[in-house]
Amino acid sequence: MSNKKPSSLMKAVNIIFKSIEFIILSYLLLSSMYSFRTNVVYILFFAVNVVVIRKFWTSLKRALMSNIAVVAVFTICMIVFTVMFLTFGYLSMSIEPVGIS
Repeated sequence: MSNKKPSSLMKAVNIIFKSIEFIILSYLLLSSMYSFRTNVVYILFFAVNVVVIRKFWTSLKRALMSNIAVVAVFTICMIVFTVMFLTFGYLSMSIEPVGIS
């Protein structure tokens, strides 16, 4: 196998899919955080959200050479995420005990 650099098209597709993944995961995690804001589980969801943001940021820094491009893509994703959250609200979640008999 040769060590060829990925083409610009493949980089763009990769960034688009990673951005969609980030937006969906962030929406689900924020919904979980809102649903469990009075529960100890909130801390777990908050920590996972921080890890997801950090991994997305590092993947953008690896894929893009310019810091301006990284900040631009990250800002666009955060704007889309915020508009999505304000438009649809959050998914209400609750803990349901599982009855094992």
